[in-house]
Amino acid sequence: MHELSVELFIPEFPEDFEVGEPVLTHISGDKEIQFIVTYQKQNEFYIFTVNHYECETNRKLYEKTDDFVESCEYNGIKCYIFSNIDNNTAIWHIGSTAYSIVTNSQFSELKEILKTIHEVQNEN
Repeated sequence: MHELSVELFIPEFPEDFEVGEPVLTHISGDKEIQFIVTYQKQNEFYIFTVNHYECETNRKLYEKTDDFVESCEYNGIKCYIFSNIDNNTAIWHIGSTAYSIVTNSQFSELKEILKTIHEVQNEN
């Protein structure tokens, strides 16, 4: 048995979004643990994903348009926000754990969610 200890910070999404069933997957060949939960309200959605790798050199690749990648920092954690056709994505890494939020909402709404995540992380 392989023991793993990862702190998992779930973002605060708007209250009127319905929470989907969380999914936890172990990808043994990649030595990766993946957690995914979705939030949806009519045609709006957020997909929150956490990928924990056994070593920090593993990184997930993301597709994006040719548009600018915006970087911002909350409580010392650097985040990147970019577009991919109809969706916007925010990603950040803490050690060997990669976090992402994919949404069809605007950058400004994504930034508000990022602020709440990192405020909680800073309190712990």
